[in-house]
Amino acid sequence: MLGHLGLDLTAVAASAGFLGIVLGLAMQDTLGNVFAGLSLQMERPFSVDDWVRFGNQEGKVKEINWRSVTMERARRETAAATEADRSTLMERILSFLRS
Repeated sequence: MLGHLGLDLTAVAASAGFLGIVLGLAMQDTLGNVFAGLSLQMERPFSVDDWVRFGNQEGKVKEINWRSVTMERARRETAAATEADRSTLMERILSFLRS
């Protein structure tokens, strides 16, 4: 059909392939973070009011959602493990205590 309109099908196919590669690379981190959030929601390795320690952060989990994990640290400070941290959060948990 496109050939009847005077368009070169090879150029259209090559452009579509290139565009797909560019979009795939650009969205790689975003999609990874979305799937990490969904995985955290489904698996629930810890819950609200559990005490967790990962990396150099330690505290009581206050909220878990698909975008971040919010915890209250020892001095009543609030810290959030955001998308960048959350993608490796489940790998880096050193310990947790269920309340």
